Amino acid sequence: MKAQAAEMRDITKGAAPSCYLSSVKLPGSPETVVRQFSEPDKNYTGANFVQLIATYADGEAATKAYGALRSKATTCPKKHEERSEKLPNGRIKLAFDGTWEIVEDKVAEWQHIQGREKNTYPPSTSIINVVHLYYDYAIRGNVVVTSVYWQRTKPSQAAGPIQKKATEILTRQLQRIG
Repeated sequence: MKAQAAEMRDITKGAAPSCYLSSVKLPGSPETVVRQFSEPDKNYTGANFVQLIATYADGEAATKAYGALRSKATTCPKKHEERSEKLPNGRIKLAFDGTWEIVEDKVAEWQHIQGREKNTYPPSTSIINVVHLYYDYAIRGNVVVTSVYWQRTKPSQAAGPIQKKATEILTRQLQRIG
């Protein structure tokens, strides 16, 4: 994967990405690091990864931030219908039907929530019209890590390998942080 400037909505302003193009403004004033990577040779179907690491002054402040992320993740609707919309600069937001689920566990000794989102765009937009997104939120001590790994596929392709890759990347990142 190749580093690039973070493009995901609101992440450069300290907001964590969440379900269906939404975000969660992290409370307090953490020190943040944001980075994004993509596969340079597979822009159409290649994998993408964005990460926000928030370091708080103490564990209590980090716990509050993780609570805000958890609250949002658990209240996201299991099904969602997004309508097309014209955006500034001649851009268009495409319509899609989405599904959402969460799993809570531990990864590399970090408390962890994974939101699993699948967005299906109309077949008229492309034959590669499904986007699988894996939102990971983790906390340990005074650090909160949020990341999103996503990839486009054909409707017939399984999501399992994408979810596995998202978990592998998150696990390596959390092991490096400690």
